[in-house]
Amino acid sequence: MRVIWQSNSSLIHDSQRVAWVDITKAYGIIAVVLGHMVTTGLLK
Repeated sequence: MRVIWQSNSSLIHDSQRVAWVDITKAYGIIAVVLGHMVTTGLLK
């Protein structure tokens, strides 16, 4: 994974890198929401 990330990051332009950051943030928010739903479901 680390080698693939290094080779890809060198090819990605700044605009694509910003878009990639936005995508990772979106997935992070989704993960937090799903985790919250799971924990609240387990607590009930």
